[in-house]
Amino acid sequence: MSNLWPEPHTMVVGHSGSGPRRTAWVASCNVTAGVYTPATRTIYDGLRAWAARALHHSNVSVRQISIRWPRLNITAARLLFEFVQPADLLVWVGVAGYAEVPWRALRARSVRLVYYNSEPLTDCPHRRVSFFRPTFTGDGQQCVIRNTGCVIDGSMVDELWDYSVHNLNMCNRTRTSIPRMRLIPPGLVPDSPRPTQRQREPPKLLFLGSIGSNSSAGSSRNACWTRLKATLGEQLVHRFDIWSDTAFGKLLRDDDYIFLNIHRRCGGDTVPLEAFRLQKLLSAAQLVVSEHAQVKDEEDYHSIVSFATLQNIPATYQLVANMSLEDRKALASRRYSTYSRWFTPDHLFRQAGAFEMLNAFFVFDHKL
Repeated sequence: MSNLWPEPHTMVVGHSGSGPRRTAWVASCNVTAGVYTPATRTIYDGLRAWAARALHHSNVSVRQISIRWPRLNITAARLLFEFVQPADLLVWVGVAGYAEVPWRALRARSVRLVYYNSEPLTDCPHRRVSFFRPTFTGDGQQCVIRNTGCVIDGSMVDELWDYSVHNLNMCNRTRTSIPRMRLIPPGLVPDSPRPTQRQREPPKLLFLGSIGSNSSAGSSRNACWTRLKATLGEQLVHRFDIWSDTAFGKLLRDDDYIFLNIHRRCGGDTVPLEAFRLQKLLSAAQLVVSEHAQVKDEEDYHSIVSFATLQNIPATYQLVANMSLEDRKALASRRYSTYSRWFTPDHLFRQAGAFEMLNAFFVFDHKL
């Protein structure tokens, strides 16, 4: 059975008095729903922003749902999606369970289908890759399907949304049966805690992620971590136990930090930027030093993140850490101000052309 999230995650917009009510659904697998929260919240809030502007013209409700997943049981999966009605919109977020969504059956019912990719993508020329059995490398990159260069094709979904230009470029190489693609990274969470910098001594550089010999991130990140640790010593610290908003809020209240972002395949500047991680840090008005990523992924973050090569991360960190407390606070404030303008779900949806798609699908001919 499905597990509908509480009432705050449902928005019903005004009824125009004609036609059946239609729904825009944001759905994910409940086993990993927390992992996808950065994306599901942005998509839900973006749909709400659109729906609020359609208030007097629409019979559309916006809802989130978390699915109790019947692994490898197609019949049960179809039953789970009976709540989706003809002419609804369904955005499925994340790789977990995506192969068992009854895409073609839903499409036959005129449901508008969107898949939001949650994973860094890579070529795996020597691996057998199937849509129905997602394949990953040892360092957590999802393998694309060889004949399409993507993880899903236009016969199953109408649109592919992603957090990374790197991923979209991979899917766009062959132009064979690819769906309409949109870039919508996880955006601002306005109710995040935002404690200001308080300590006059230089804050340490903190990485929140997997490190170590048994890490799922693979050997490349471990090697880069070792190099950084050799240079920065005790100034560089690591936590892998911050799993909730409560724990994150306590971390920020207890001490000042500058946060580090490094890739699983670190040392390269063509990999996707970790927009899921950045959402949490930047929504909390934190200072971030990041390894360079795919150049187009970096563009919108240039004014809000300090980018550097791996070799230059220590110097970039020290430049920020050795600022006066007043200058660090001012820098964090400027960056948050910029982030809170450019990365609202409303702005991200507009920039991606999603409002126009929604207007057309829900048959509005006015401009919102």
